[in-house]
Order: sequence, then C-alpha cells, then structure tokens
Amino acid sequence: MRLRTLAFTVASFALGLSVGALRREPSAPLMPSDIQGSDRRRVIILGGGWGGVYTALTLERELRSGEGVEVVLISRDNFFLFTPMLPEAVGSAVALTHIVNPIRRMLKRSRFVAGEVRHIDLHDKIVEVELASGSIHRFTFDHLVLALGGETNFFGMADVAQHALTVKSLADAIAVRNHIINVLEQADVEPAEQRRNLTTFVLAGGGLNGVEVMGSINDFVRAASRAYPHVPAAEIRTVLLEAASRLMPEVEDSLAEFTRRELQTRGVEVWLRSRVAGATDSEVLLEDGRRIATSTFIWSAGVRPSRLLSELPLDRDRSGRIIVDATMRVPGQEHVWALGDCAHIPDRRQGRDAAYPTTAQHALREAYRLGRNIAAVLRDEPAKPFDYPLRIQLAIVGHRRGVASLLGLNISGFLPWWLWRTYYLARLPQADRRLRVALDWTLDLIFPRDIVELPVVPRRDRRPSSTFQSNEPDRPL
Repeated sequence: MRLRTLAFTVASFALGLSVGALRREPSAPLMPSDIQGSDRRRVIILGGGWGGVYTALTLERELRSGEGVEVVLISRDNFFLFTPMLPEAVGSAVALTHIVNPIRRMLKRSRFVAGEVRHIDLHDKIVEVELASGSIHRFTFDHLVLALGGETNFFGMADVAQHALTVKSLADAIAVRNHIINVLEQADVEPAEQRRNLTTFVLAGGGLNGVEVMGSINDFVRAASRAYPHVPAAEIRTVLLEAASRLMPEVEDSLAEFTRRELQTRGVEVWLRSRVAGATDSEVLLEDGRRIATSTFIWSAGVRPSRLLSELPLDRDRSGRIIVDATMRVPGQEHVWALGDCAHIPDRRQGRDAAYPTTAQHALREAYRLGRNIAAVLRDEPAKPFDYPLRIQLAIVGHRRGVASLLGLNISGFLPWWLWRTYYLARLPQADRRLRVALDWTLDLIFPRDIVELPVVPRRDRRPSSTFQSNEPDRPL
C-alpha cells in the first residue's frame, strides 16, 4: 500500500510541475512605475487572498505596454496562503512554510504594499493604509477591487470567541498545532481524571473546511499519541459538532453520508443537530443542555465579511456580503468591484436570489473573470458576466480517504484523496513550493509526523505614526 501511495505521490508531483508550467503564460509588461501624467490610471486591489492575488495576475496578463495602467495590491501579510492545504499543515502532513508564497515573487509587474487598510473613501477615491511602523499612506485609485475576504463569525457569542481556536490563517494553524501538542504533553503527566479533558478534541462546524480540519486533527492526534506512553489511545476522543441534520452542505447527500460514516470509522464522533450555545475554558455547552468537557475547542462554524467593509455605503445581503452584479461591479459605483468571501455574486443557475459559494475554487475563477473585465473596461470595452458551472468538488476526510463529485459522478475512498492531492498540488503557486509539498507527503509515508511545538515570536510594537500622501508610484513608502 505504501509503495502504491508513494508512486501516486511522485506522479502527482510530476503532474503538478507540468500543469504549473502550462499555466504560466507570457505576460506583456505593465506601464513603468515612474510614468506621470493625467493619462495614467491606477487599479488598487485590497486583499492578498485568492481573489486579490489572482485578479492582479490576470491583469498582468491582460494589460499591454503603453496602456498607462498601474496595478497596486495592498495586503496586511506579504504572503499568499494556500488555504486548501491549511488542514494538512495543522496535522503536520506538510510544513507550515511550504503552503505560503511571497506575494512579491508571484507578482512580476504589479506593485505590492504590505500594510493594514484603515479607511476607504469611495467619493474621493482614496485608500488609507497603515504600515507596520505606524505611518499612514494614502493611495488614489481609478478602479478599486474589494477582495478583503472574511473573518470568523461567532454569532454574538462572546464566550465562544474567547475560548475557541480558529483555523483561518497561518497564525491560526500554528496556534492549533501548538495547542494540540501542548495538551498531549500535559496529558502524559496528569492523572486520569484531568487527562480526560486534555485528550478530548472538539470542533464545531461540519462544512467542507470543518470536516477536512477534523479529519486531519484526528489523524494527527492518534498518530502523535504513540510518542506519549502515558496517554492511552482508548482515551483519545475527537468530536465534530454540526447544527444541521447533515454534514457538508456544499456536496451531494450521498457524499455527505459517506463522509459521516468514514469519520466515525476513523474514530470521530459526529454529532448532528448539535448547536453550540456557549463555552468555557474547560467545556463546550450545547443548546439542548449537553456539555462536553474539553481543553480543546475549535470553531469552524461561521464566516462574515471583513468588518472594514461595514463603513462603506454599499448594499449588502443578509450575511453582510457586498451585492454586486454579474460582472462583479458594485451597482452605482462604476469604479468599484468586489469578489470572494466579501461579495454576493448572483448565480443565475441556482435561482434569482442565489449567490456563488465562498470557496477558493470559486474565488479563483472569479478573479480570472474580474481581471479580464477590468482590463476590458479600461479599454472602453464591455465587461462580461461571471458564469461558472461547478463540475468538480473534492474533499479529504482523513489519510488516504476522500470524497468527490466529478461531472455528476459521486465517488469516495482512495481515488478522491489522490485526486485532491494531485489537483491542489498542481494549483500550488511556484515550482519550489510544489516540490517541497511533494517531498513532505512522500516523507509522511515513511516517518512519523513532527510533534515539535513551535515558538511564536510577536511582532515589534509600532512606532509613532506619521502621514504621507501616495498619489504617484515613485513616492517612497
């Protein structure tokens, strides 16, 4: 079995390199950054996730020399996080640094600014950005792309926000992984009555992301426990809570049911119709009065758009996402566009009020279309509507097990797991990262997973702030 899996991994890596090479198309250079004058136009993209980065990359391909356009991408982090592999990083299947790419190396002709967006003025077309030093810089724009993504939604439960861990960012992944290792270290010493809390791991949220995170954590904890002689394997308990009557609303019922059975076979307790009502540092409280004693509570049950967008005078849907038309332009704001987790993009295939789901797969396709649309508008050409019929859905539910819907055909088991790894390895930016991840997966077949608790170094305090006006690209930051 290991030899077969090793062969599949090597084949996946080769395919990833070849597909990556095919995706890299030659790009015409953008306007040089020192060009001045009234004809010069600036497109500012806010957000360094799937929507923001791939909109910039698409604009680099579409825009030609002499069109007088500068593309500026502004993001708090200077890296692009490959979110589909975040559960793999939590479970130590891949190294944390191997699923991030420096944005500056991904963008060849766009300008990158690492800073926190503090204010957006749609009327005067100005974005205020705070750097790590505390200095404030103002950038004017002709077109603005809102791709700020989402943040965890705790639905007003302050106690859950205080006591739950989340898995949305690289820092979250480090924190969850460190916490799991730390409680195992404690459990190896504490007596049995205290050990039960330490060896119980609870995750709320049975969507695609929650299922993949729980499957990875379950594998990691049960494998890591072998290094802790005083932690009996029978005492390890993993619990997945879902408020609805089924898991994974993003997939077909048959796949969701297979996922439930597969998780239970692998030792995960799946509690359906179990809505969280609160949490303390030692237990999770459910609406029906049940309580689960645990030292590890992970929240993956809700996402809301970035709070920065709440200050903008734009229409939103019930979840807070900005309503855009089919071209991803904000109605009444011809120079403003939105995509990804923060945008309500109409899906006419599903009905009048339906919107495309907020997944990485959709954000990538939205970015391709939005980049082409902005380039077309800059040339006084019409923008085209976004239309993406979802044909492939993939999810992993544990080591060597997955589920997939391929052109209407539902399959489960080893093949979807291999397809998931092959597809996302091919999508991972830059050949060096694909090589590193392929080696991680190969070594994972041979050696036990790493259980080193990583030290976390906080950022330095900010210095006193100052203010700069950045209207031209050659002004120093």
